[in-house]
Amino acid sequence: MNHSDKYKLIFFHLAKCAGKSVAKAIEMDIHHSDHVKADMQQSILLGFDLWQWNKDINFSFQNKSRWDIYTKFTIVRNPWDRVVSLYHFRKKENDLYKLFPPAFGMNILGGDVRGPDGKEWDFKRWILSSFVKGLTIDERASFSDEYLYTHKVLEYDSKTLEEAIEHHRFFTEKDNYIELCSSEEPKEVMVPGGSIETVYGYKHQVRDRIEWFNQIDIISGMYGEKLVDYVLRFEYLEEMWNKMFKELGYKPPKLSKKNISKHKHYSEYYDDETREFIGNLFKKDIEKFGYEFERI
Repeated sequence: MNHSDKYKLIFFHLAKCAGKSVAKAIEMDIHHSDHVKADMQQSILLGFDLWQWNKDINFSFQNKSRWDIYTKFTIVRNPWDRVVSLYHFRKKENDLYKLFPPAFGMNILGGDVRGPDGKEWDFKRWILSSFVKGLTIDERASFSDEYLYTHKVLEYDSKTLEEAIEHHRFFTEKDNYIELCSSEEPKEVMVPGGSIETVYGYKHQVRDRIEWFNQIDIISGMYGEKLVDYVLRFEYLEEMWNKMFKELGYKPPKLSKKNISKHKHYSEYYDDETREFIGNLFKKDIEKFGYEFERI
């Protein structure tokens, strides 16, 4: 559980929403044992973790008390802007291709500078690709039945707007996020190191792809209830940050800037297809938080 005992806060960290800066500012211990208990990766807290904790008789009374007493908050960001930032961050970290299906031979820990075809993928190709998110919707993309060259299999990836919308239903189908998070179905997965392990449910798959789910889903519980007391907007972060701390009776700690992606205004990376695709993928966030595609 991402908590700050100093400020009595619990933080829902969403990808590319100033999470590292927040963790430092509120003196959050990202190595706390709670992260291991909740099967954390980095410092991301998901709504379904609470559901898991309530089922865990070993979850300490102290942590349950924290949840009941501490103020919960998160930071959300315009999806079109957030995805551009994510692309540049992943590119800088050489993580653009790590979720590719294992048969492509990409490193699941990251480190590949080029895609499986030996080329660097531009923003549009990366955004529309279902393989980038570890999805193989088209059955012809399977390597299991017959040997296929990588370039042949890549023909079955989503490249057009229509294909991309269809291939990304994993993230957009009604209640699919909740169903995935609550499932206890056994499933074999490849873990870092290349070995195969049996896990129960799809929580690992959700965590690995969490930046592609709507932010409103991540900060909600298993029954759709909102779990946070404050929703701060990245676009007005300093103003809303200071206001929240003053309302809670604290002097606002200074927010440093970390993991900043250097790039042009996000609108310059989109064409009509990619703009519509992100609008469809994050429709719930756009409607809930009133985001619009802005041009300069």
